[in-house]
Amino acid sequence: MLALFRGYKNKELEKLETTQQPVFVYSFLRRHLAPNVGLDETERPQDKAKFAFTVPTYNHQQPVERYQWTDLPQGMINSPTLCQEFVARALTPVRHLFPQFILYHYMDDLLLAAPNREQKAPFYHKVLEALKAFGLQVAPEKIQEEFPYSYLGSTLESTQIRPQKIQIRRDHLKTLNDFQKLLGDINWLRPSIGIPTYRLRHLFGTLEGDRALNGPRQLSPQAAKELSYVEQRISQGFLSYLNPQKSVQLILFQTPHSPTGVISQDVAILEWLSLSNQTNKKLQTYIDKIALLIAKGRTRGLQLTGQEPQEITTQLTNAQVSKDFQFNEEWQLALADYPGRLSNHYPHSKLFDFLRQTSVVITNVISHTPVSGITAFIDANKTSEGYWTDRQYKVLPHSFSSVQLAELWAITLALQEFNTVPLNIVSDSRYATLSCSILPDVDLPLFSRSSIDKLFLRAQQLLLQRHDPVCICHV
Repeated sequence: MLALFRGYKNKELEKLETTQQPVFVYSFLRRHLAPNVGLDETERPQDKAKFAFTVPTYNHQQPVERYQWTDLPQGMINSPTLCQEFVARALTPVRHLFPQFILYHYMDDLLLAAPNREQKAPFYHKVLEALKAFGLQVAPEKIQEEFPYSYLGSTLESTQIRPQKIQIRRDHLKTLNDFQKLLGDINWLRPSIGIPTYRLRHLFGTLEGDRALNGPRQLSPQAAKELSYVEQRISQGFLSYLNPQKSVQLILFQTPHSPTGVISQDVAILEWLSLSNQTNKKLQTYIDKIALLIAKGRTRGLQLTGQEPQEITTQLTNAQVSKDFQFNEEWQLALADYPGRLSNHYPHSKLFDFLRQTSVVITNVISHTPVSGITAFIDANKTSEGYWTDRQYKVLPHSFSSVQLAELWAITLALQEFNTVPLNIVSDSRYATLSCSILPDVDLPLFSRSSIDKLFLRAQQLLLQRHDPVCICHV
């Protein structure tokens, strides 16, 4: 049995939320609220200085005046942390009295849950009494006792949790800050509605460019389609309730550009997981991203249930998993000390089957050992770059600021020249060879800005178009 309280407040403080006169607030607190709140300065005089504020003077014409609160200012809009602490103190005895009941407290919302209707009444009344003892009142019109409940932007139904239906306004999306706030709201919703990162790439692309908050932006046709998809997911998405008697699983899907995961119990989805649009590395392979999402899922499982996911399911074969344990540092770190089991067997679900069918298949023409074919030697200096084989050679001038970039461009020329035959590329640039060897698995920025981004993009296109293997060696 659930009950939801909203909008509890001390009526005296409610009148002060919009005031711009701290001196008035100070005197009002001293005269009216000390006996009501029960946290006056005589209780802990040593803490008085910690709750101080200053009143600035006009045009700095005299030193600022300093004041101290006589009480902890619960309910004030400029001290939400103290408000939370004050209400938490009121509820602590109730938590101890009903340790097996649910009492969620966030800002001015309370969510109560009892095992059945018979046990609801005493629990409900104890909470009211505890709040009243601290001078807090609950608005009767904001108490919800029947499904569906509105709670923290979600609608709690009897069997599932849905986001509240909204329509996203487009007419005010004109500046960088408008899009920042929009994407912040979307990111807050993503764990509930399951939007893969790749379905928001053009929306995130609007953040590129001029960094002034009032810098002009407009909604491109591709971004408008992504926004419509967000609205569709808001209307269709839902989550299931956690069963504390059952273990949870972490299930990953190889969606385009970046993996998507769910924390579930069998086929019941408890939360969606995704990675951020920006990575901390310019070149990050898809396997690296899977490893990062596994690490995020393990942490989130602990936060939700206090335990690691019992099973982690990916689409990787046993051979791929074994290889990653040997050679991929991100994978090793993500699964260090994991007590559960790894699997590639998915629960039977139409949604899971659909996500698997639309997944990225990880293939790679890069060979880690030399292949039977042409060998091209790459070199570059400050003014020129080129390649040499036993059949032909090419040397061209360049204007790059770095020899490393020139080496990368020379590798691109060799890939372009010998695109239909097996190829070995030998270079003395460790940076260029390592970068090119992982490019097929890397998700490059949608909007290339620098010359190196453009070089990486061109080399990646040539590698993805190849059918014959290529070995890129450093000497």
